[in-house]
Amino acid sequence: MTLAQIIKPFYEIIPTFTKNLDSLKPGQIVWAPVSYFESVPYVLEAERAAPPDHDIVNFSLKQLRATHFSRKHSALPVTALPRRDNEEWLAARAKKRPCVVVALVKSTRHSETIAREMGSGRKHWDCQNLYLVPLYSIDDREGGNKFPKEFVARIQAMEYEHFFFLPAFAGTKKSFRQAIGRFDRMFPAPSHHLSLEPTEQVLVEDAYNVFSTQLCKYLGFELHPELVENYEVFRELVKGGIVITPPGLH
Repeated sequence: MTLAQIIKPFYEIIPTFTKNLDSLKPGQIVWAPVSYFESVPYVLEAERAAPPDHDIVNFSLKQLRATHFSRKHSALPVTALPRRDNEEWLAARAKKRPCVVVALVKSTRHSETIAREMGSGRKHWDCQNLYLVPLYSIDDREGGNKFPKEFVARIQAMEYEHFFFLPAFAGTKKSFRQAIGRFDRMFPAPSHHLSLEPTEQVLVEDAYNVFSTQLCKYLGFELHPELVENYEVFRELVKGGIVITPPGLH
């Protein structure tokens, strides 16, 4: 038995849905660019193709070396790619994925004096961000399994604190296949309309309570005993129910 078989429906439609990012709520599904995780990142090496020309740039990708982030740059600066000493440009492959909103960090309201003294170069200290848990589909577009069936079954049984199974959603505007939420890939995202695509889908209260409790347990937070008890009830229902049927075995 899976959590989605116990909590029905697992999602609901936000009745007053708007694409205004200020109205996002925990448990809501948004689509966002998610970088692939590289143990050794790639550095973008860039320099002007000709000394007087800022518009034509030669660049190459190199894996991070010990000399990166600890040097003065001798190449002529490129206007579109500003870089101070001990800074580098990183390049990453990314894919737009559905994500679950877990926190909305509001902008810091500085006084006029602080805002003036901070200057325009520190705008990132006064911006609105989201924390997102990315979702990775279990099935490919042809319906085949991407992962071993036992692995998926164990995630459905809530045996891993950092993985969370989410059922498919067949929405009228935006759908997604059954997926694994990865708490170990949670990331901050800027609240900007070019980066985020909100949907009208949100986890129902019971589903999000289990989701967020497992996330907090994974992060090592102290939780209210009632939340932990509620979470364990759902875990026991999943484990003690019908024998889990992995995807593809019917």
